[in-house]
Amino acid sequence: MVKATQWLVLSATLVLSACVPQGPEVPSSAYDVVHAVNMESLPNQQWQLSDGVIQLSFCRNRVNEALMATEEELRRWRYAQDESSLPKQRQEGVQHLAYLYLEHDVMLWQVWGTFSSQLYRVAAPADADAPSIHHALAALGRDPSVCYSSLDSSAQR
Repeated sequence: MVKATQWLVLSATLVLSACVPQGPEVPSSAYDVVHAVNMESLPNQQWQLSDGVIQLSFCRNRVNEALMATEEELRRWRYAQDESSLPKQRQEGVQHLAYLYLEHDVMLWQVWGTFSSQLYRVAAPADADAPSIHHALAALGRDPSVCYSSLDSSAQR
């Protein structure tokens, strides 16, 4: 009887763990680019930023939680450029930003984030046209992983 109960618990655990939604798979090269840009203090000689700010909330709370960061934390991480200072779960959030970059060609540079939403500027190479915040909002607002998107006109950060 004990073995049957253990087998049932193990089977249920395996079935339920298969139902947990996983983040999108992205090539490590895309992840590396998005991670590197998000660790830079922008604008700089390689990257420019949009004037406007986009507010996003992802449909998975795990992604929102992984991207939680105050302005001060982001500034410190970017200044230190030390991987050990980043929270372990942050990799999942940046992986999702890399997915959005691959799917919509929108490079997001995080300004701030809470458990429920984050603020981003759009980054573009310095020699490209200025990044269009409206184009980014239109593309990201249609993505099924984004539950809420808006222009944040109050954020002059």
